Formats: sequence, C-alpha cells, structure tokens
Amino acid sequence: MRGFIVLIILLVVSEVLPVRNEQHRADGGGFKHRRRQPGNHGKTNNRGLQQNNQTIRNMRRDNTVECGNGTFVCDNGNCIDAIDVCNFRNDCGDRSDENKTICRGRSDVCWPWQSTCTSNGTCIRRYFQCNNGKCIQDGLACNRRDHCGDNSDEEQAIPGLKCVYGSKTDVCVLPQRYLRYDAVHCLNEADRCFDNNGNLMCFECLDKRLIIANTQVCDGVFDCYDLSDECLCEDKKIPNVCENVCLGPEDNCTKGTFQCGKFLEYTARITDVCNRRVECPDGVDERYCRQNASTQITVCPGSPENDTFLTAYVCDGRPECYDLSDECDAGCAVEPAYCIIRDRFLPDSFSVRCDNGFQLTQVDICDGRWSQCEPRIMEEEEDCVGRFECSSRNGSFISIDSALHCNGYSDCDDDSDEEGCDRFYCTTVNRGPRSVPKNFVLDDFRDCTDGSDECPPDLDNRQFSSRNEMISNVVLRGWLWIMAIAAIVGNSYVIIKTVRKYKKLKTSSTIGKANHTLIFNLALADGLMGVYLIILAGHSAYFSGRYCYQDERWRTGNVCSGLGALSVIASESSVYILAVMTALRLYTVSQPLKSRELKLRYVYLGALLAWSAAITLAVVPLSTGLYDVIIDGAWFPSKFFQSTAVDYETLLRYSTDFGIYTPNITTLTLHRNERVPWLEIKRYLNRNSPNRGIRGFFGYYSLNSVCISKLFVTPQQRGWQFSMSIVFVNFILFLFVACAYATIYKLSNRNKVVQVSDRRQARMQVKI
Repeated sequence: MRGFIVLIILLVVSEVLPVRNEQHRADGGGFKHRRRQPGNHGKTNNRGLQQNNQTIRNMRRDNTVECGNGTFVCDNGNCIDAIDVCNFRNDCGDRSDENKTICRGRSDVCWPWQSTCTSNGTCIRRYFQCNNGKCIQDGLACNRRDHCGDNSDEEQAIPGLKCVYGSKTDVCVLPQRYLRYDAVHCLNEADRCFDNNGNLMCFECLDKRLIIANTQVCDGVFDCYDLSDECLCEDKKIPNVCENVCLGPEDNCTKGTFQCGKFLEYTARITDVCNRRVECPDGVDERYCRQNASTQITVCPGSPENDTFLTAYVCDGRPECYDLSDECDAGCAVEPAYCIIRDRFLPDSFSVRCDNGFQLTQVDICDGRWSQCEPRIMEEEEDCVGRFECSSRNGSFISIDSALHCNGYSDCDDDSDEEGCDRFYCTTVNRGPRSVPKNFVLDDFRDCTDGSDECPPDLDNRQFSSRNEMISNVVLRGWLWIMAIAAIVGNSYVIIKTVRKYKKLKTSSTIGKANHTLIFNLALADGLMGVYLIILAGHSAYFSGRYCYQDERWRTGNVCSGLGALSVIASESSVYILAVMTALRLYTVSQPLKSRELKLRYVYLGALLAWSAAITLAVVPLSTGLYDVIIDGAWFPSKFFQSTAVDYETLLRYSTDFGIYTPNITTLTLHRNERVPWLEIKRYLNRNSPNRGIRGFFGYYSLNSVCISKLFVTPQQRGWQFSMSIVFVNFILFLFVACAYATIYKLSNRNKVVQVSDRRQARMQVKI
C-alpha cells in the first residue's frame, strides 16, 4: 500500500512539473517589480561588460556539452530553462542564475542558451530583447514589472526614444537597437526612424549617442544625454536649466556643466541629468526627465523578500513603491484617492487580497485598466494624478498617461483624448498621426502621412502662390504664357527686321542709324523679359499640383535668383534705353541743325551704359559681399525653430549654443563689436553638422514664387536702401521722359514750316 501511494505521488509530480514550467515560460517566470540600485542607472561598466561577454562564452560552451538548446547550465551543473535566469529566484540552487554580471550587464547579442535567440544575435519575432541580452515576450515589456532583471524593459525617466509599446499605456524608453529593425514596436510608430533608403527620419542627438522621435524635441522633457533636444530650441521650455549651462572659461566655469538654479554654488555635468540621482539641492537635474516628474527622488522599502531596493519619484501620481510611500504620506499637495486603501496592504506581500483571491499591488493602481479584483475597489483608478481620464470608462482604457493626451493618436476608445487639441489636424489619415504640433507645420519634415503639415490651407492666402500652384491665379497663369510668347515673337521680329536693314543703314543719316540701334537694343531688352516669362511659366507648369513641397528649394535656388536678375536686366535696360532714345529725340527736335553733326559713338556709349547699369543692379544683390545687407534669413530645416526661414539673430544664438552641446568641436568665434558674416555661420554649421546645415538663403529675389526683386519695402527690411535707390532712379527717369516728351510736343507745334513738315510733325505727335 505504501509503495502504491509513492507511485501515485511520482505520477502526479511528473504531470504537474511540465505544466508549471510552461506556465512559468508564458508569464515570464513570475518576476517581481525590481529596479536598479541608485547610481548605476543607465551606465555601462567596461570591465563588467567584458566579464559578461566572457561569461556568455563560457556558458555557451558548457551549454553545448551538458545542456540542451534553450537551457542554462548552472555553476553546480544543474540545467534550468533559460527564461528562469534573472527572475529573482534561486532556480539553480547556488544562485548562479542570478549572477549580477549577467543580470545587470549589457550585451550586444541575446543569450544563446535561449531558444528564442537567433543565430545573428537577436531575439525572434514578438520577443523583446533586454539590454543584458535576455529575450522576453513583447507583452511583458513596459507593463510595470521588471522581467529583464536589469529593468531595461521598464525604463522611463532616462534619456531615449519614449513611446507606448507594452500592454498598458505607460510611456517607456525603447532600446536604441530596435530603431534599426524593420519591425515596429511603438503603438504610434515613433520608432520608424529610417526610410527604405536608410535615410534618418527621426532626431539624432548632437553627441550621436541617441536617436529620439521628432515629437520629443522641444517638448519640455530631456531625452538626450547632452540636453540638445531642449536647450537648442528657439522657444526653450526649460530655461532654468538651459540658461545656466556654462559657455566656457570666459564664464569662469567648466564647459559642459550647469549651475543648479538658485543654488549657483552647486554645479553638475549635463550628462548627469536624468540619471535618477539628485545632483542639485533643488533636484532640478531630475525634474524634467519625464512628463509629470517631480524634483524629489526617494528610496522605497524593499520587496517582500527584501532582496532589492528601488528608487521612485515622489508625488508624480504614479505609485512606484510597494507600500505606496512615494505618493501617500509623502507631503504631496494633493493626496491620491488610492491612499485610502494603503492600510489594507498586507505587510508580508505588499498587496491587497481581494475576495476572489486576486492580489492587488502598486503596479495595478492608476494603470488605466480595472484589475481583476472583486469586488472592485473604486479608488484603484479614480483621481489619478498625471493621467487623462477617457470620456468613456467602458473601453479598453479608463485613463491614459497624460503624455499621450493630444499626441496625435487615439489611445482612448472614444477618441476623447484627441478632441479639441491646439494642434494642426492632418487633412487625411490613412496611417500615422491624426494631428501634429503646430510648430511642426512648414518645417520641411512630413510629420503627417499625407504631408499636409507641409501644405496647410493657409498657403492658399499667399500673394502669388498656393499649396498646389506656383502661380495660384489661373487667369494670370494663362496670361503669363500669352505675354511670354508675344514678347518673344514680337521682339524677335523687330530684331530680325532691324538686322536685315543693317546694309541699308550704311547710306542713312546718323540720326537714322542711332534710332535703329536703340530700337534694336530696346527689342533685345524686351525680348529678355519674354525669356524670363517663358521660363517662369515652364516652371509653374512643372511644379503644378505639388508646389508647396518645392517652395523653399525653389526660392533659395540658383534658378530663381538667375530669373530675378534676368527680370531686373530686362526691365532696367529697357527703362535706360528708353531714356537714351528720349534724350536723342529731344536733342534732334530742339537742335535740328546741330543734330546732323551727332557722333554715332555717343549713342553706342549711351546704350552700353544702359546695359552696364542694368546688369550691375541685377548682379549686385547676388554678390556674397552683400549677403549681410541683403539676406533676410537662412533656409534651415529643424525641429528647433518655428519656421524654416530663420533670421540672423536666432541662427547666431543657435550656432553659439551648438558648439556648447556638441562634443569635440570649437565654438563659433564671435568678433567683438563686429557682425559674424552669414557665410561664416554657414561654413561652421555645415562643417560640424552636415545633416543640419544651412540649405540656402532667402535673398533679394526670394520674397515670392515669381522671383521678382523686392522693390516695395519698409526700413525694417534688410536691403531697403538698395531697393529705394532703384525706385528713386526709375522715378527720376520717368519724370525725365515725361517732361522730355512734353517739351517735344510743345516744340513740334511751334516749329511749323511747310506742308510736308506739318504731316511729319502730326505723325510725331501721334507717336508721342
């Protein structure tokens, strides 16, 4: 009988153990919430890394000899399932499966003794790879429980690309290696950072250590180790940190440090910001590390086994300590509703035991979902600080992280989190965000899937162009072709006719030769205007339907500048030649006898001066020597600015800050009481940051899409002196021509001699 009972027990055990192992594999080994020790967060120890890699090599060898695939060999020779490594349990019996070198180290490859590890060193699809190499199921990452053993699946308040990629609505830091994978982990696809050609579409920190989402730039949270995502912004949202960054020895401080707010005698390195250690007395170095982060960090009581400690932000609305001590009785201005149930937490398990047997822990509180606790504890999800409550409480989520409110993606089932937001709403939404921040509009980055943020409806209100057309008025577009063809055909006819009459002119008078010479030059000038119009019309047709995507490239390009110069040459030469013709006619009418002795070289000289003056006026604005007088701004696409057209003062300030936050480069040299030239700023930025360089300048011919010179200006605009001088000269010439022809008309009426002369004078008056 006793033997029969033993046999039954053995059979039961043999059936139960596989079930337990499969369940253990499915739930990640029943890991408990665990954090790193303060001070080691986010740092890599080279010695520890070498030891970790050596341990991996040894275990791979031993594993091949003694254990099967997907298992781990313990120091005592036991074999355990690889998922049981670093699960805070002594599965080996000698704790070799909880070795800190493995669990806290950083590895570039996954654990080869896991069946979920591929030959190329990555986890298989639908598995999350921890910083220490371990593979866990995707659903276990970012769910408020440390399943990796190094907390890399639950990182939040440290630099990096942050998004929602777990089963809850918490925002966590996604490991950088995932940004180069084809698979997308973030629910809002923020980790889709490279296009099909390998071009970077996200923001790269200036120190090249991290890539973050574009939406994280200038959002009031430090996401780069070098602070470049916030401190280079035109509108700085964290001035009490950025404005205290040391500029260098000239400020009697060390470059790369900042003074701690009002505690100016304390300094900290910018790389120490957001390392979960308070360096400044007022905690300003840890205040802007995630949305709703507070300035105070506390050390919580240990876990039920008392084998680890964790750090937590105080009064940020999210309970991180097992006993809720970081939010309850912590001196918070508003005590959360769930503090009422704190006294019900059992001291042995730090949980509330519900009537149905479910154990409610701090990770279940204010996570946006009702737990399985029955009867339901209402305080579990009520009045949660730092969370947005969805209008409908019957959907998948009761509340979401406030960082997800108005982020362009519907996280609440009823879309209430994306209604009434002060953002730009994309025109069509097939995939991607419903809306983007307003400062993302017209920044040369297509944040909306349809690109409508770069072609907003406001562009239809521009003077000449619209969203789709370089010349918005359809009548004007048609008239442009008519005028261009008429100008080219008509003036070509005059030029050809004048050239054919060249032989006949040899026997003509000097006045006749002079008139034909000036008419030839006038037709040539007007023909150049026809060339300008036909090229402009051709580009208008080429850009039709997509002009908004080419606007800055077109207006700052060489073709537009060349067309603008051509229009000035054509128009000004025409005016000056008309003035020479008018002077010649006035001279022949007022001095009929002396005009017979006119030297033709004087007419040639007048025409040459007219062309020279016109060409000079057209080319001078293109001279690099006048950039600092003419240039309005630079075409500088960046998430740091409200517009792609950046003025001089803003770009100069950015350039000086750029040298502070970028390692291993010299800062821009500022000349005392002198203006730093535009070209020097361009060379500095393009040399040190080719991907963020100046692409062009908005100059004299860049005011509008038709590339005409900016003749109508105010004293506040750059180059207004040049424009006003052209207008003044043209006005003087207009008065001269008007007065000259009035004089000719008057003289023609007074000098009537014979019948033939009367007819000739009548024809002249008609011409006048």
